[in-house]
Amino acid sequence: MSRVRVFGRDNQAVGEFTALTTRGYGLSGASNLQGGMVARILLTDAVAQQDWIQLGRMVYIEDEEGRLPPWAGVIDTPWSATLPVEMTVYSAEYLMQLRSPDKDEVIKRTFESVLARLIELVNAEEDLYVRMGETTDMPAGAQQLTIQQKPLWGQINDFGKREGVEYCMRPTYRRGEPLLVYVDASGNFGERTGMQLTDGEGGNMALTKAEVAGKIVNRAIGIGRSDTAGSRLATAPYMDDESVRRYGLRSAVQQFRTLTIQSSLNSATQKFLDQSKRPRLYLEAEIRDASLFPHIRLGNWWDVHAANIYLPGGRRGWRGQMRMTQFVYDEGRGVVTAGFGAVISEQ
Repeated sequence: MSRVRVFGRDNQAVGEFTALTTRGYGLSGASNLQGGMVARILLTDAVAQQDWIQLGRMVYIEDEEGRLPPWAGVIDTPWSATLPVEMTVYSAEYLMQLRSPDKDEVIKRTFESVLARLIELVNAEEDLYVRMGETTDMPAGAQQLTIQQKPLWGQINDFGKREGVEYCMRPTYRRGEPLLVYVDASGNFGERTGMQLTDGEGGNMALTKAEVAGKIVNRAIGIGRSDTAGSRLATAPYMDDESVRRYGLRSAVQQFRTLTIQSSLNSATQKFLDQSKRPRLYLEAEIRDASLFPHIRLGNWWDVHAANIYLPGGRRGWRGQMRMTQFVYDEGRGVVTAGFGAVISEQ
C-alpha cells in the first residue's frame, strides 16, 4: 500500500488515504525520452465521497516502505464514476502543459537561464509550485529560443531534445509546507548499479518486449548556426568504417544550432556519429524481486542478460549494460515494468 496525499489550491495537504496504485516514472527531454506518465488509483466508497478529491488538485504518493521514489501529479479526466471509482492522475509535467504565454518572446541565454525563464512563465499567471531544480552537465555557451504562445511543457521538452538535455521531475513535501515540484536537468541522469538482470529459467526479470530500432548514421558532417550559408561552420566528414561494412553507407548532415566554435562542433559531430553508428536495442521487462526496487531509479544502468531474443545477423541473446529510462509500478501485482535501452554492441 502507498500513502496518497491530496493538496488544495495552495498546495497544502488537505487529506490522505492509503491505496494500491499503478504509477509511471519517466525521463523526458533528450533523444527518444517521452516522460508524461500516469497514475491510476482505485478509490473506496468513503474516499470517493471526500470533497477534497477534486479535478486539478495535486497528489503526492509515497511508497510506505520507501523503496521507490515519491511521485506527484495532477488529478484530471477521465474519471471512472462507478465503484470502484478509478482516479486518473497525470505526472507533474502535466502542470506545465496547462500554461501558455500571453505573447511570444525571444531569449538568448545559457541553457539554465532559458529553462529558468520558461519555469518562471509557468508560474506567471498563478503559482503552480513548479521550481527550477538541480542542473548538471549543461551545454556550453548561449542558446537562443523563441518562446511561443502554446503550451509551455511541449516547448520545454523540445528545448531539451534540441540541446541533448534530459529532465526529471522531483517532487518534495514536508509536513506543514506546500508540495513543490523541481525540474532537474542533466546531460545524463543515473549511475551504474552493478546489479544484474537475467531472463529465462531462474532469472529475475521476464521480458515482455524486445525491439531493435534507431536510425543508423555512419558518415556525418556537422554544421553550426549562422545567418548565411557562406559563413556557417562545418566539419569534414566523419565516418565509421566498421558500421559501413556492416550496414552499408548511411550519411547525414547534422546541424548544431548553438555551436559557433570549430573545436566544439568537431566534438559534437564525433559524439553524434558514435551514438548513431549502430542500432539500439530496447527491452521492456517485469521485475518482481522487491530487493531490487531500491536500485530502480531513472537513468540507472544495469547488467542485463537477455538470452531469449534474436538480433539481426543471426545472433541469439544479448549481454551488456542497459539504461533504465522509464518504469511503471503496479502495486497490486508487486511488479515494476521497466524500459531499457542500449546501443547494440558489435560481437
